[in-house]
Parts: sequence; C-alpha cells; structure tokens
Amino acid sequence: MTSPSAAEWPWNQAAHCYELAGRLEDAGRCYANAGQFPQAARVFRAAGNLRATAQMESHAGRHLVAAWIFVHELGDAEAARQALPPIDETAGNDLLRRLVEMRCALAEGAPADTVLPVLAAVQDHLGAPGDLVWTSTFEEWGVAVAEAANRFDQVALTYAAAVRGGDDAAAERWRRWAQDRFGQRIVIPQATPAATRGTA
Repeated sequence: MTSPSAAEWPWNQAAHCYELAGRLEDAGRCYANAGQFPQAARVFRAAGNLRATAQMESHAGRHLVAAWIFVHELGDAEAARQALPPIDETAGNDLLRRLVEMRCALAEGAPADTVLPVLAAVQDHLGAPGDLVWTSTFEEWGVAVAEAANRFDQVALTYAAAVRGGDDAAAERWRRWAQDRFGQRIVIPQATPAATRGTA
C-alpha cells in the first residue's frame, strides 16, 4: 500500500480515531475521503451499511463484488446491473459476471431452471485441475444462486465439484449446509482430487 499524501493523511488519522471509538459510519466516510476505499468498505460492512459497502467496493474497482452485494444482500437488481463493469472474458471474470446476472434474473422472477447452464459451468470450473482465481467465490456465489432458485440438488453438486477439485474444506461446508438446511448429518465419500490447486 502506498503512503497517504499530505492531503489524505488527516482523513486517515480521523478514520483511525473514529474506528477506535466505534463510530464506524464516520470512519467509513473519512476513509472514503482519503481514497482508502477497501478500508471504507470494510468498516461500512462492520457498521451494517451494505449499500455504502457496495459503493466503496465499486470505487475500489471491485465492481463484480459491488454488484453481488447490491443484488444478493440488498435485493436491488437494478443497482447491481448498473454496477457491473464492461464485459471481460478473462477466465473467471466472465463466469462471475454470469453468476451476478443470474442472481439478478432470479430477483426479477426468472424460472428456477434458468440457473442450470451457469451452475454447470461453475461446477466444471470447481472440479477441474489447475489454479483458478477466486475459487472460493465461485463456490459461495454458485451455492447462493442455487439456493435462491430452491435447487438444492445444485447446491450439493456445487459442493461436490469443489471436493472433487481438491478443496478439502468443501466437504465440511457441505455437511454444515445439509445440517442447517435439513437437520441431517450426511456422509461424504472421500474424493480423489484431480490435481492440487491453489485457492484465491
């Protein structure tokens, strides 16, 4: 991180003091004035101000994250679509955008089965060998889209793909989800990973 400029320094100091005092909205405002948008997003989330969190994520250049917060946490599909960045077909970015767009479509009343193509793509990515940027985000957003569509079979398939792709912790997340959702403890056979893969 670069050192703050002379103009930014007082805002950073004020933000730090407000944060220590528990005045998180004021801290977020000061971090934003200092141009420290990730910090502003962090404290606005801690304050429960999700709309400001999304706005700060957008200012920080994390447009897909901002759009996801708008639609999934605030239920504002219109704001989410406005927050989406230009189409980027870089591996991963395009699929994350499709997940955001699908979550918007569900919020606007799209049929549940429309989630199947994008979730199939997510599952293919999670289960494939090789490094994949934002792996945990694919799983989290894929599960959220499946749940929003009440397609619990697709939730299970998404977790299974992550297990198959070598994410050892995915099995426990799958068990916790089944326990929370259905009150049942499930047994998950140990998968043989396709390859060792890093996580985002």
